[in-house]
Amino acid sequence: MPAQIFPFWIVERPHALPPVALASQEPPAYAAAFTSLARATEFVTRCGDEDWEFRLVCRSTYYSVADRLRWCGIEGVCFEPDHQGRGERIGLDEMDRFLRSSSSRTNDFDEPHVVSGKADLLEAS
Repeated sequence: MPAQIFPFWIVERPHALPPVALASQEPPAYAAAFTSLARATEFVTRCGDEDWEFRLVCRSTYYSVADRLRWCGIEGVCFEPDHQGRGERIGLDEMDRFLRSSSSRTNDFDEPHVVSGKADLLEAS
């Protein structure tokens, strides 16, 4: 899995089933995902439909999107799908594991800095 997969774009049709563009009509179902709005727009143009909406998925919105995808039987996302639905496929379970492992890591802003054995809290300016 790429080190940085967020944020990414998906293409939705809120009142359709499935509510997202699929990378391919062949099972298993993977939602088409894009690293840029321009690439998502190219995909929509290929599809020829006009009632699509673009949604930016980030870490904080991922779980609500993933729940909706799972409810529709979608197994994951396919990044930059070509005309035949080929691209880098990442399962929702794999993305869940990635998020859990990355959120368990600490960074400089999660804990106070320790200088000479004393906690030195960062001050916001």
